[in-house]
Amino acid sequence: MHEIKSFKIFQTAKVVAVMYAVMFAIFGVIEFLAFMRMGPRRPPHMAIVLVVMPIVGAIFSFIGVAISCWVYNMIAPRIGGIAFDLEPRSENQV
Repeated sequence: MHEIKSFKIFQTAKVVAVMYAVMFAIFGVIEFLAFMRMGPRRPPHMAIVLVVMPIVGAIFSFIGVAISCWVYNMIAPRIGGIAFDLEPRSENQV
């Protein structure tokens, strides 16, 4: 059994923020394409949303994960960290 004792706050928040930025960019493109199909009835600000969505999503996810890691790092020493099992991967698995 292994246990996560603490998280590096900045590194963890940075990685999650980049992941969320990519996901929001993908969702933004899908939403943009869906609104483009609306023709002249589409909202005029959709191109702005395509740029702003990933940035805002990354900022808020960075802040949220940083706060969560800080809280975890404060609580884990008192009550124990997240426990998990690791199993070595065999050479036959791909």
